[in-house]
Amino acid sequence: MPQQGHDLAYEMSISLKEAFVGCKKEIKVYHYVACTNCSASGCKPGTSPTVCGTCKGSGQSTVQQGFFAFSQPCQTCSGNGFSITSPCGSCRGQSRVQQYDKLSITIPAGIYHNADLRVANKGDAGTFKGPAGHLYVKIAIQKDDTFSRRDDDLVCNLPLTYPQLVLGSQLEIESLDGSKHSIKVPKGCAVGHEIVLPGKGFAKLRGYGAGNLVFVTNCHIPRKISREAKEALLAYDKTVEHDDKGGGGISGFFKKFLG
Repeated sequence: MPQQGHDLAYEMSISLKEAFVGCKKEIKVYHYVACTNCSASGCKPGTSPTVCGTCKGSGQSTVQQGFFAFSQPCQTCSGNGFSITSPCGSCRGQSRVQQYDKLSITIPAGIYHNADLRVANKGDAGTFKGPAGHLYVKIAIQKDDTFSRRDDDLVCNLPLTYPQLVLGSQLEIESLDGSKHSIKVPKGCAVGHEIVLPGKGFAKLRGYGAGNLVFVTNCHIPRKISREAKEALLAYDKTVEHDDKGGGGISGFFKKFLG
């Protein structure tokens, strides 16, 4: 009696860039496949199975206990409904064999962490020409040093100098897929401000369109500065108006750490 094969699971790790643009991966899977020598019949070529004389091919036998009767798999044929007197030499009458297979898996753009991809009919082959199970590939996405994901948005921290934040600037930025985008940093831009490019984020797996590409402004603070830069900062400090009644403002900061 034909029976469906088992579903199989496989774990795959990909980069954030591969999740963003989509990719193809080759994997090796050890699973049952239909025996080609006997065309999944389990019989030696040129022979055929014999109908079970006990269950008459039904695969079930009826047991009577008092007023009750119940069915169970036929013990003579193990529930198959037939017996194989001349088994196939390759599969030994099992109708399938185990082997490694190379499979090409298509990862769609926009795939998310811990998503399961179903690869139809690539699990274990069924017995005696039964349908095959499916292969479920669980996707794990590695962290990226520069970019991150927020829902369908692609997010990037944008380190800027203090003059760029104060005066504003026009920048050309490279996205995760290598595409270049021109962005404008407004004058007096605060740290943590989000500059949004609509439709440049992750493709939406459900529905149409894409998320946004989001740049979060940050101020780059150098660990070491030259003497000229230090003097310029101190000179700047003297020219800026401060509300520093308690001595804890910018002037106090410079006097404590740069003086």
